[in-house]
Amino acid sequence: MVRGVIGSEKQDFFADPQVVRAFARHGLNVQVDLAGSRQIATSVDLRKYDFAFPSSAPAADRIERQRGITAKYTPFSSPMAIATFQPIADLLASAGVAHHTTGGWTFDISRYLALVARGVRWDQLPGNSVYPVRKNVLITTTDPRSSNSAAMYLAIASYVANGSTVVQGADAENRVLPVVSRLFLDLSGYGPRSPSGSAGTERSPAGRRSRPPPPTGGSGSG
Repeated sequence: MVRGVIGSEKQDFFADPQVVRAFARHGLNVQVDLAGSRQIATSVDLRKYDFAFPSSAPAADRIERQRGITAKYTPFSSPMAIATFQPIADLLASAGVAHHTTGGWTFDISRYLALVARGVRWDQLPGNSVYPVRKNVLITTTDPRSSNSAAMYLAIASYVANGSTVVQGADAENRVLPVVSRLFLDLSGYGPRSPSGSAGTERSPAGRRSRPPPPTGGSGSG
């Protein structure tokens, strides 16, 4: 048996039957535990694992330095992405926040931050008949204190909020903090979340999904 600790966004990969069979062909029974990338690099006892698979280069670099590791592998990587349903994407497009191009969708962080700063709710978006709830327009995300994907999201948002400039110094921090903090603190039931399981679906009393959930942000790299 081979044991590892991984960023939770990789859970589906290791649970994929094709991946399990590929490991088995090489005589490997791979068992994994989940943790945030920062936790893997700072608080997880790595002595009981055969490998560590965080989701960020800084976390991996720290593990290398602390453990004196010289071998590392990058089997795959993925960009920052936002997952949602088509009706929500179309709604955000009509609000000028999302844009559909021939290559896919893009998300306008500047316009999104403007909605967040004004405290705009979903039911206040013009023509919204697909998700008319009295909740602020926010991307569901993970906890930036322990999650690399949330930390990357925070870095992008703070950069844009600071006029496309890296936040440096107390003045810049104080300038971006009021709007950037709302990205996390205004989330309903905010608390530690898993990048692979941060989005739920709203359900009716009968248990059927009544409307699409709000967008969920995340990323993974390895």
